[in-house]
Amino acid sequence: MATRSILYAVGLPASSTADFTPGVSATVKTVCPDIEPVVDRRILTPSITSMWAWGNPVPAQGDARGLGQPGMAPQPLAEFAASRQLSDVFLSVPFASNQGVAISTWLSGSVSALHTGGQRVSALGGDYGWVANPDLAVQWMTAARSVAPVDGVELDVEPWTENPNWTSDEADIGQYIGLVRQAEATAHSLGMTFGLDAPWWLATTPYQSGTALETLLHYVDRVSIVSYSDHGGRMDGIIAQAWMAVTQTVAAHVPFTIGVQTSSDAIAGGSQYTFADRGSAALEGECLTVRSAYESAPGYAGITVEEYLSWATLKP
Repeated sequence: MATRSILYAVGLPASSTADFTPGVSATVKTVCPDIEPVVDRRILTPSITSMWAWGNPVPAQGDARGLGQPGMAPQPLAEFAASRQLSDVFLSVPFASNQGVAISTWLSGSVSALHTGGQRVSALGGDYGWVANPDLAVQWMTAARSVAPVDGVELDVEPWTENPNWTSDEADIGQYIGLVRQAEATAHSLGMTFGLDAPWWLATTPYQSGTALETLLHYVDRVSIVSYSDHGGRMDGIIAQAWMAVTQTVAAHVPFTIGVQTSSDAIAGGSQYTFADRGSAALEGECLTVRSAYESAPGYAGITVEEYLSWATLKP
């Protein structure tokens, strides 16, 4: 009998794949001892490994920071993350989260529920004002850590939205880098990892003798390379956009994910930047394409979806 391979396409949790031996392999090898089962781990493990989760379920009438989003309650949030076998959830945390019973109760409950499901949780947040006053970022993450045992920080500050000339303003770039340095130091002092949301084009933004991204990579434990498009291939797709940023990140020995988007066209800035119109099947298919391009890159840690509530309601 000629030697053959058998593909076992079984939907097991990602945590199972490291030690996975197909359940029928013993029987198969007894009958056909020259057959070696082969497992396609791209089927066994999800392409999407993390998500940004913005919002909270707290009623606005009870707290000015409340957004009244039921889907952000601890149970549905944790159930969704577990059903998608996510490893990380970047959970938005309001400023001064240790003040007010409603916010702190929700935050601690969400972190507990996600931890029970096996997810790591990072406090997600950012405000333009933090660039000029990094102490505000320190206060924010210190409060979050005092409320719940969050594992890390995911900083999302976008100063380029306030300054149209930001990419050529070295002083502004330097000030932003200063914020990142201080935020990293504080996160580590509190026993948390530090991650950064970084758009792909930071890898093409000159700064000193290199690029803005190359400098930022000195101060992060991981980076989410934001590469919004509604397709993986072609020259304007996710893979090509992210290429330079991935190259610089790999050279810096920093773990990374690729960020994609499911937000509405209005929020995304156009249908070409989001899977909102294309649906979940397209999202999954294009994410497989992206993973095939980058999964062999050192530090590749999957794909992050922006954002939970829109992803959860994405059409088939």
